[in-house]
Amino acid sequence: RSLQRSLPEPESSLAAGIAFGRDDGLSDEAKSDFNRAGLRHLVAVSGSNVTLVAALMYFLAIPVVGRRWAWIPAALSLAAYLGAAGLAPSVLRSGLMAGIFLAGSVVGRPQSGLPALFAAIIGMTAFHPSLAVDAGFLLSATATAGIIAFSPRVFAAVQFVTARGRLPAPIWVCQAIALTFSATVSTLPIMWVTFGRISLVSPLANLVVEPFFVLAFWASVAAAVLGMISQPLGAVAGIVAFYPLHFIVWSARTFAGLPGASLDAPAGSATAGVVTLAVLTGFALLAYRYPARTSEESATIRNRRKSGNRFVIGAAAATSLFLVLPAAWAAHEGPSGFSVRFFDVGQGDGALVTTPHGKQIVIDGGPSGLGIARNLSEAMPPWDRSIDLLILSHPQEDHMAGLVEVAERYRIGSVVDNGNANTTATFGYFASVLPSRRVFSQGDSIMIDGVRLDVLWPPASYVNAELNDTSLVIRVTYGQTSFLFTGDSEAPVHEALEASTDLSATVLKVPHHGSKTTDPALFPSVHPTLAVISVGTNNIFGHPHPDTLHALGAIPVFRTDERGTITVRSDGSTIRVSTER
Repeated sequence: RSLQRSLPEPESSLAAGIAFGRDDGLSDEAKSDFNRAGLRHLVAVSGSNVTLVAALMYFLAIPVVGRRWAWIPAALSLAAYLGAAGLAPSVLRSGLMAGIFLAGSVVGRPQSGLPALFAAIIGMTAFHPSLAVDAGFLLSATATAGIIAFSPRVFAAVQFVTARGRLPAPIWVCQAIALTFSATVSTLPIMWVTFGRISLVSPLANLVVEPFFVLAFWASVAAAVLGMISQPLGAVAGIVAFYPLHFIVWSARTFAGLPGASLDAPAGSATAGVVTLAVLTGFALLAYRYPARTSEESATIRNRRKSGNRFVIGAAAATSLFLVLPAAWAAHEGPSGFSVRFFDVGQGDGALVTTPHGKQIVIDGGPSGLGIARNLSEAMPPWDRSIDLLILSHPQEDHMAGLVEVAERYRIGSVVDNGNANTTATFGYFASVLPSRRVFSQGDSIMIDGVRLDVLWPPASYVNAELNDTSLVIRVTYGQTSFLFTGDSEAPVHEALEASTDLSATVLKVPHHGSKTTDPALFPSVHPTLAVISVGTNNIFGHPHPDTLHALGAIPVFRTDERGTITVRSDGSTIRVSTER
């Protein structure tokens, strides 16, 4: 929850996956990208991840505190990782794998960990035979074995190539390449059999992502811990964590999108996977039997690597400034235009009004907290974790459920509703999370950053057992353009408004997802330039109803089930419409 308050989506779900093994917040599309890129193991607490974090911390600490004491920060990293992940049996198994490798590195013989690893595997499968077919255990075991067997030789090869090629690669970069490559290649057969596909880009993707993974892990843990102490502190840490996390998401999407990024596993892939693993085991035993021997490098090469270390650190700092400063500048650059986004939240309503100077007004939240959170994350800057005004049109699930999650993730300035209650558990939770709410009724208005909100319905003290007809009807006006939000109001409300109120607006949010309960006379009364219908794909209600679509006539209609998020921008006199799925 602390990460969700500190980070947007999908970065907060990725952070939870990296730090705690909780990737349930990632969308199916994101999970597919990670699978195709061979990066899915990053969002699981596996022996591969735990060993890589501990090993990289060990090798990074050697130049700082010396080999004798480098095990201390590595062990602390291991303890932090395991503690954060919850000390579940699978987590402890992963920690044991990492501990075996770390112990071998501390005594100066990393490969001496292989007999200990085999003994641990035999002991654990004897105690729990089901582990023999547990994908997480297999990934942990093969990754650790591959790191122990292959990484010394891969490291020696990378060190030799960079020295001969006069490439100023720091030693820790060579170690990171060796560790990542060894773990990735070793687990390929298991990934093949488990996920039904082979990622051809996995070795390269992991080499690119792994350094950022270590940064993302520590930054995510910091954001989680600081966010529990103070939400502003968590937000600051979240800004730091956002960039490596965002890079990992971007990398997964980019590598997954490459032609031939992955291949579906053929029939009988389990047999082929075992054969491939047997071949890898043969190479691993050779690498274990004949370990690499490295010679002392010349002073020239050592100095070149030191220069490379300064270059890498300087480049990382410059890149960070390049990423952070434009973001900070954008936050204070002044007017950016007025916009209204009608989110694709499924069968429900959810919209974001952004004022010219960046104030945010959320009107309804749809039926899914994760759905509205993803939409807000795409629409708002990553460092902005606040909503200035939150409006609930009426207390029904398809408008209210998502607002609970919004309140959990963002700092909320003011909350407005129609004063009605509901008997559902969701409303009880909504009321407990947002106890201080202002009741809006007909005649109320509010001005925010040059944007005016006028409440047209319901009248004060209005009572109706039909909650739809208690919906707040609000007109949002900026300059000469206006947007009429109608909630789920139905024909009796429309008839009352048509008889007493000027309903004209530039954009109409069609009532009740385009159901047949709308009075056809509403549309000529509003006379909009365009109409928006917020509706779920293939919904069971048959929305929007053909009669309502027919009544709209020649008015251009934009539907969220067909167009995705619909964004309407205004300069105060004209509007521009764009859509994004």
